[in-house]
Amino acid sequence: MDAGALGHAIRASPGVATVLTLAGVTKHYGEVPALRGVDLEVHSGELLTLLGPSGSGKTTLLKVIAGFEIAEGGVVSLAGRDITTLAPNRRDIGMVFQNYALFPHMSVAANIAFPLNIRKVPKQDITRQVMDALQLVGLAGYGERLPRQLSGGQQQRVALARAVVFQPRLLLLDEPFGALDRKLREQMQLEVRRLQQRLGITTIFVTHDQEEALVLSDRIAVMSDGVIEQLGDPRAIYASPVNRFVADFIGESNLLRARTDATGATAVLDSGATVELPERRSVNAEVGLLIRPEAIELARAPANAEGFAGTVEEVVYLGSTLKYFVRLESGAAVIARRSFGQQPVFAAGERVVASWSSADVHVVQW
Repeated sequence: MDAGALGHAIRASPGVATVLTLAGVTKHYGEVPALRGVDLEVHSGELLTLLGPSGSGKTTLLKVIAGFEIAEGGVVSLAGRDITTLAPNRRDIGMVFQNYALFPHMSVAANIAFPLNIRKVPKQDITRQVMDALQLVGLAGYGERLPRQLSGGQQQRVALARAVVFQPRLLLLDEPFGALDRKLREQMQLEVRRLQQRLGITTIFVTHDQEEALVLSDRIAVMSDGVIEQLGDPRAIYASPVNRFVADFIGESNLLRARTDATGATAVLDSGATVELPERRSVNAEVGLLIRPEAIELARAPANAEGFAGTVEEVVYLGSTLKYFVRLESGAAVIARRSFGQQPVFAAGERVVASWSSADVHVVQW
């Protein structure tokens, strides 16, 4: 079986529209709840990211799926089979750990062959499948090397090859790029995504990096305090967060507290300034107004110009963009992003007027 055949074997393995189902999964560490009745369905062939800050429950959830932790309540099903209490080696799941977990005394080929040996695959098949896996991750000819003789990116590829060589039904990736520098991390993100799509393997990826999640995912499950706050595709998660936590956690945002007026068409900020809403909301309700930095326009204009007058407090150069921190006269602070070279350019201490379209205002639960 060549590398292409390995991909075909994974895609062609028996499957259902929903590969993994979690129903009411709970887990405690002592008195502290780590998972609070998590429900989740993972679709065949998709890459779903569990995203959240430290302590949100994402790694615990991954361990429960892998079998390294056992759920106290609820059910974990893989392709319709209850695996809640099965041992990890009986779950038909491949996993790449944050530290790669390669055996330092074993060659690259022996590391990749390990899950095949555990499954008592015939020796002649093991040799062929290991060679296929090495070719698949671009490491043909590296089989006799030891892990310490490889770069971090190459070790990452070995860990991936080991995780997919036995054609698992599900692949789990636990913050696999954490030890890599930024440039290599971005390169590996694209490589993993291409490999996942080529194999058609259902994948769950864990990260705390919002940008990484947006780049890699078909869908994102944003977690906080042991629950999934929002589940959706990257564009929906970024553009339409359901609450204050998701709005604040995903991407950079301006989040202003306000209360809708008696018409529901306008919101009044704490300062008394009013903001037009894109659509009518419940009247006299406390809300959060999300405005992304790229949606805020800055201009030099008279004090009576339409918008919110303020002062530039800080300018940060980010290569392709400039980030402006602006203190509005109302007291609120906002961040605006503009492409570098876009005119005009403002300096710290300069008076400006900030404005945005009502279509760029997204209302979230406060």
